[in-house]
Amino acid sequence: MHECVLTVMSEQTPPSPPVTPSPQAENTPPAKGMSTGAKVGIGCGAAALVCVVIAAIGIWIVVVKVRKFIENPQKTAAELVIKNIPDLEAAEFNDEDHTVTVVYKKDGKSYTLDYKDAAKGQIVLKDSDGNVITLGSNDTSKIPGWVPQPDGLSNMRVFFVDKNDEVTKGQYTATLSGSAESAFEQLNSQLGDQDYSTNRHHVSAEGSGQWNLTGTKDNREVTILIYSTKGDNGITVIWNQK
Repeated sequence: MHECVLTVMSEQTPPSPPVTPSPQAENTPPAKGMSTGAKVGIGCGAAALVCVVIAAIGIWIVVVKVRKFIENPQKTAAELVIKNIPDLEAAEFNDEDHTVTVVYKKDGKSYTLDYKDAAKGQIVLKDSDGNVITLGSNDTSKIPGWVPQPDGLSNMRVFFVDKNDEVTKGQYTATLSGSAESAFEQLNSQLGDQDYSTNRHHVSAEGSGQWNLTGTKDNREVTILIYSTKGDNGITVIWNQK
């Protein structure tokens, strides 16, 4: 691998006296191709350009995600909850009505729910005839002991648990009665105490905040989303073990 180094000198070298060019032989063949230095220089320039483009794309993605969250933090939470419920598909959001329309795979029908409720884990599907289906369970006994749970949880809902001898996965949502940031730090400590490799980030603006935390260890993975908007704090935890 070639490493490009650009050095900027602060001193100016005095100009050299003019040199009279020496005559060249008439039969000297022209140079073919580029010199090695030129090739390396062009290669370094291309690599630098690629790095600039990648950095610009990365910044754009981050800005879009942050802006999306700031505009509607509960929608971003609802998207994560709905995305990880296997029985739901084809989610279409209506930001004017604060609703999302989904297809329930078990009967193939379309249902509408308030995505503010979905962000809190209250998945209540309503069809055009007024029929209602409530998804999830308040039975938390199947949540594995290695899945972190912060203090101050209420209104817990477990959406799915697929468990056999080799695979277990699931998702729970809950309301946080305490500080969202404190719960985030507590969960981060819990994963750290269990030697998880973690990745975390946080965005906040205009009284709202979102904390994301992922942890991996061996064949286990945990994804945590905590959001806070105008004092309304919620959490979604997704776990997977293969």
